[in-house]
Amino acid sequence: MRSLHDKVLFLGANESVSMDAKACLGCEANSIYFTDDRWEEMTLDYMYGGHDWGVFNLQDKCVKSLMQCANRIDPPPIWVVP
Repeated sequence: MRSLHDKVLFLGANESVSMDAKACLGCEANSIYFTDDRWEEMTLDYMYGGHDWGVFNLQDKCVKSLMQCANRIDPPPIWVVP
């Protein structure tokens, strides 16, 4: 897929949903919001897992972190919905 146009996609280990960006205040259109998917590594070494929570813009192919308040979320979220 190359574009979501005016949609946003929320991906998580538990649930995924797509919606109009206009219905989601502050969300960037044509973007994928995601949560960490490295659960297996977290059980092996606590330094892994819970670090990735961000947004990927399909137009500029840029990933921005949503981790502005902390270095990790504990426990890591399994889904994100606005």
